[in-house]
Amino acid sequence: MKPIKANCCGGKYGKSLDVKITNNCNGKCKFCIEKNGYSPSLITFPKTERETIEYNPVNILLLGGEPSLSPVLEKYIYSI
Repeated sequence: MKPIKANCCGGKYGKSLDVKITNNCNGKCKFCIEKNGYSPSLITFPKTERETIEYNPVNILLLGGEPSLSPVLEKYIYSI
């Protein structure tokens, strides 16, 4: 995992980290980040937890698919 300066929101959130937590999707959002080809790698534990803490981002953008469909969403949120 590495920080991407040109993240899906064009860097508008300062020091942010894009975390793709799932590929699962339940629809097609008008604001979908993947329609323009942006697709970060899926997260893995515990490496992602450690790297998130080490990078110490101001913002963490949880991406997918639909992040709320991820079985590891709660674990990730409470681990950092």
